[in-house]
Amino acid sequence: MLFGGLAVVADALLRDRGRAFGALIGVYLVSLGSELLGTTYGIPFGAYSYTALLGPKWFDRVPLLIPLSWFTMAWAVWCLALPWAKGWAAVGLGTALLVAWDLLLDPAMSKVTSYWVWGEVGRYYGMPWSNLAGWAITGLVLLALLHRVSPQPDSRAAFSSLVYCVNFLLLLGFCILNGYWLAVLAALTTASVAWLVFSGNIFKHHSRPTSSPTFAPETEPA
Repeated sequence: MLFGGLAVVADALLRDRGRAFGALIGVYLVSLGSELLGTTYGIPFGAYSYTALLGPKWFDRVPLLIPLSWFTMAWAVWCLALPWAKGWAAVGLGTALLVAWDLLLDPAMSKVTSYWVWGEVGRYYGMPWSNLAGWAITGLVLLALLHRVSPQPDSRAAFSSLVYCVNFLLLLGFCILNGYWLAVLAALTTASVAWLVFSGNIFKHHSRPTSSPTFAPETEPA
């Protein structure tokens, strides 16, 4: 997580500089605030807490690496989405890709391993459904922030695609090995549907004639 995050940060800063630095600070602070709300009040993800496996924590609640992970994946999906969708369609696509990733992340990281534990037993591999809503809300806010701060990043879409795909496929393989077929189906379906909806013809506008054709009046012979 650390080295992957640093690779994304380095690529972003080298190519986008000031805009990427502003995006990094903004995403880190917003995601940290969201995680602090979650670990303190259970909003918006549901009640949960991090174990000691992820290292030092902010205010003894949120590991320092977690907001970096949010930036890593948010920046990756933003750069990945932009060649296929524009504006708010790209925000929607990026948000959906984050949710698809979380559908694999939580079963792998909280059920098989114990990087965090839930305060209540939910029906999705022990996770409450409110977590998906929290991920969608937080992801939407972060992608909207990137849309505002860095609407056209210079980072390579190929590198961002690699970052997302590696993270996605690692968790996908982890879930397959553990027989979490609902997670596999849910993640693949969410990513596929999002791609079809947000990068498809639904958001493409076709030009229409702005005025009706004019015809010259016929003249009668003198």
